[in-house]
Amino acid sequence: MKTVLARLVILACAFGVFILITLILREDVPMPDWVPFDLHKSVWLAPVLKLFGVLLLAPPFARLVASLMVLGSAPGWQAGPQPDEKGVIQLRLMKGPKYTAIGLCLTVFGAIIFALIWQEEPFGIWLFVSPLLLALLYGLVLCFAVRAQYDQRRVAALYYGLRWRENRWADLSGVAIDSSAGDIILRFGDRGSLRLSAYYDGIGGLLRHANAILERRRHA
Repeated sequence: MKTVLARLVILACAFGVFILITLILREDVPMPDWVPFDLHKSVWLAPVLKLFGVLLLAPPFARLVASLMVLGSAPGWQAGPQPDEKGVIQLRLMKGPKYTAIGLCLTVFGAIIFALIWQEEPFGIWLFVSPLLLALLYGLVLCFAVRAQYDQRRVAALYYGLRWRENRWADLSGVAIDSSAGDIILRFGDRGSLRLSAYYDGIGGLLRHANAILERRRHA
């Protein structure tokens, strides 16, 4: 949590510099006498300052999001949910990734709506951006809906199309980790594969269970 707060402060400082650059570049703000040049008349300096402001915000924002994504995770994926009365273990997104995604979706959605209302955009513009707004709302639904579950016989996952896919542990043929996508891939031979998010709370227990099945099969 201390890391998140520290990076939030750094992002706030970078945002302050960005606002300062924005105010300097406003055409209705006269240049102070101590400035040796007029930014409003410069062909190249204003774009350079704009680019500098964006680049100044990008690294602290990315680091803050990365810190938020690991909130709620335990070292080595040790923590996780317990089986219910039927022996089924439910896996859902950890708090960090879940609330980070919710916050980003709501922020972008609210910013677009605010800009459209503030600029009094016509209906055609609203219609043009409606697919993006629907995608953001769908992203919010996924934050609460996507999950996986497993017991001693089967493993199932609710995919982004809100459709369940299920396989039997008896058909498990291999396990792989896709670091670029943040997924655990369970391969079931001719029956296809299951992709499970590495950000599920309790994914470490599922991974150990799958590896134990493969290990027993190799020594059988």
